[in-house]
This record gives sequence, structure tokens and C-alpha cells, in this order.
Amino acid sequence: MAGLRFLKGKFYARVRYPNNGRSSEKLVPLRTDSKVEARIRLNQVKKVEADLKSSINYSFPWMNDEGELNVKIISIQDCIDEYLKYLKGNGCREATIQRAYYCLRNFTTVLGKGFPIENISSADIERVKAHYKGILKDNGINIVLTRVRAFLNWCHDIKGIIISVPIVKMIRVPYKLPSY
Repeated sequence: MAGLRFLKGKFYARVRYPNNGRSSEKLVPLRTDSKVEARIRLNQVKKVEADLKSSINYSFPWMNDEGELNVKIISIQDCIDEYLKYLKGNGCREATIQRAYYCLRNFTTVLGKGFPIENISSADIERVKAHYKGILKDNGINIVLTRVRAFLNWCHDIKGIIISVPIVKMIRVPYKLPSY
């Protein structure tokens, strides 16, 4: 059963669901500080609560310009395109943007371009590491993982698409002395 939660001066609908034997929660922003209006919006969230538990995201009337309930599926590729524009707009060098592009392209090669961004987990990151284990050197895999972690942090901090960022563990490599 969905409930109300008050965070940072706004109300959120809190939908709890089991996830691999553990209890997880999904917060739906109600975008109001009025408790009366929050309860009205909570009733709309309760109508699609079963879908929310099965990882189907909705754009509620208070979240879009049309004022209608829409199914919202955001793929990895959509976010990558937006992330690269963000890097360019913030003055990153072209080499940095290209490096991010190639690393994220490696990431989508394993997961697929249409993979929903909200469903990315640590197991998917481990799948990427296992796929490139014989193809790239450990330092090369770590470069890809660094860009993936920065991308996921951007999705969480700037865009607010991901509620919790999966843990990205790097591969341990021995320290190498400088070659000069």
C-alpha cells in the first residue's frame, strides 16, 4: 500500500515492493507541499501501484505538460545523448566527450540501447566487466567503469531519473612504476 512521505519540503508517494528478498521503495514526487493535495495525488498513484512495483514508470498529470497519465520508459541511449550534451554545455573538452561516448557505447553494447535506465543494477555492471574481461585490459575496463559511474551519478544527481545509484566496483590492478 502506497503511503505519504515528506522530504525536503515536498510530499512523495512511497511505494514499497520486494526486491530479491529485500524490501525496496520507489518514491514518486507529488510536487506539492499541501497535504490535502498530496492525498488526492496519492490516490492516483495507488491506482497504478501494481504497475509501479513491476518497474513500469508513469508520468503523472502533475509531472507533464499534457496533464495526462502516461507510461514513461527512458532508455539508456536517451540518457546518454542528453549526458553528452550536458558535458558539451559545461565546457568539457572534445576529447573528454569522445572518451565518454566510446565508454558508454561499450556499456550499451552489453546491455542494449533500449535497456531501461531505472533497471540498471550492480549485477548489470558486473555483466559488463565479465563481457570485456578478455577483450580489454583491466585498466581499460576501469576507464569504462569510471565513465559509467559518472554517467549514473549524473542520472541520479542532476536528472533525478535513478533513485539509487548502483555500486560500481573497479578491478584491482597492481601499481606500476613510471616508465621513465
